[in-house]
Amino acid sequence: MKNMVPTFCYNRRSIKSLKKGKKRRIPLNLLIIGVITISSIFLLSTIYSSSNFLQDNFRITQAPSLPSLEHQRGDQLIKAVSTVFEKKEDNISPAKPSKNIQQNLKVEESQLTYTEPTQKKGAPGSKSIIAYAISITSCPVNKTTVFDGPAILGHSIHQNSIQHNGSRSKYDYSLYAFVHPQAVECSHGLELLGYEILVRDIPFDIGKIQSESYKQEIELNGCCGSSEFLKLWAYTLTNHDIVVHTDTDVMVLQPMDNLFDAMLDESGNLSTYSIPTMGGKPLPPKIDFVFTRDYLQGSRMTKDAKKFGVQGGFYVVRPNREVFHDLNKEILKGNYERGSGWGKKKYGGFWGSAQIQGFLSYFYGEIQPQNTVELNRCIYNTMVDDPPMNNGKCRTGEETCEDCRETPLSDMITVHMTTCWKPWHCPLVKPPHPPRCKEVHRAWFDFRKSLELSWGYDIPKEGWYFERTLGYCTKKGGVKKRYYVGLQMPNATVKP
Repeated sequence: MKNMVPTFCYNRRSIKSLKKGKKRRIPLNLLIIGVITISSIFLLSTIYSSSNFLQDNFRITQAPSLPSLEHQRGDQLIKAVSTVFEKKEDNISPAKPSKNIQQNLKVEESQLTYTEPTQKKGAPGSKSIIAYAISITSCPVNKTTVFDGPAILGHSIHQNSIQHNGSRSKYDYSLYAFVHPQAVECSHGLELLGYEILVRDIPFDIGKIQSESYKQEIELNGCCGSSEFLKLWAYTLTNHDIVVHTDTDVMVLQPMDNLFDAMLDESGNLSTYSIPTMGGKPLPPKIDFVFTRDYLQGSRMTKDAKKFGVQGGFYVVRPNREVFHDLNKEILKGNYERGSGWGKKKYGGFWGSAQIQGFLSYFYGEIQPQNTVELNRCIYNTMVDDPPMNNGKCRTGEETCEDCRETPLSDMITVHMTTCWKPWHCPLVKPPHPPRCKEVHRAWFDFRKSLELSWGYDIPKEGWYFERTLGYCTKKGGVKKRYYVGLQMPNATVKP
């Protein structure tokens, strides 16, 4: 007898099964009942298994009387939560916090202590110690964002500081990582890279936001919801004169001494400094906030370039706890609406408008507009992007748009790898990616190689597109299957 493969089809009333040459009909209503029954059994078994897992592995305890989390002002306190999950064997919390940060499950008490940054002594001859900070808001599936990005960023900072013999810089540096409580578990390795970990929650109580609609918008818009406001803690590093906050996909290609010199100059006349500002605008008498704008994104609400978003991947501040308090106070007003932006003045209509990118644009455009400097977007925090045009006109408000794709690598000071993609994605770098991205990626992999040499590691001798990736990308089984060779963490604290 011939072997026949069962096949299934269905019409309005039945499913036909071909088996042993005979047609058999299963009523559709019986099939539906069967599917529902099986699904219910599976769901109940899953719930039962999860319940047993929690009972076997965790115990719910009442947290001790945790200290209040001081937000740099004695009159602004956030109370610690009252419940934590403790894992029986190691007393470490694996629990995921809920979106309401003020009521979620936290890590153990020792990790919630808001310690002050360590006071450090600069290298001999240094003018000042510049703080460089990153924020880790959650634990990603791929650890590359948590370790490889910060490792290369930190090494690029080191190479362009007074601590590196080949650098012309007169400034020392310190590395900080603001780590959200839900990201503590995956961030411990940053200490091996020279970062001082500062566990911080978002700096305000979401429950006290005066607008119910903004309580929702703050979580829905942007990359990280309310957690992105972790970046505001940069204003509290008052043990430093200047703080540079960047994303982890940024690298520093040249010293920023000229900018730092201007920010530290108290003479009230900064006309002698040659700082590449947007549109060649003159410097104010004093500089407190330095940024770039995301012109490529623009806004759906307005053509007024001054209301476009601040690019949240890079900004430089003069730390000030009073300003920190003012920022948080303004957020709690909840003065944001999806249709009209911040302050109903059209600061919005773009990605991240309800978080850092929109809020800082509004705050420094309307609340404290003085002492701010917008840097040239092709030199600082360059994304190597095309001219921001809209119906043939430049979105920047200038007569002609500068094309950042044509900016030589030698002119770039800091690079933000967005348009070019991340080097650890091992992209092909073909249109629409600008050809300059190949040079940017090569520079990133050069820093990777230099870092590993300083650790005494063996360096790859071959790999996929070796002239660009230096062996840190491999190819297996076809063009689309490319693999990034992740950084192996050192066993002891080393200099970046």
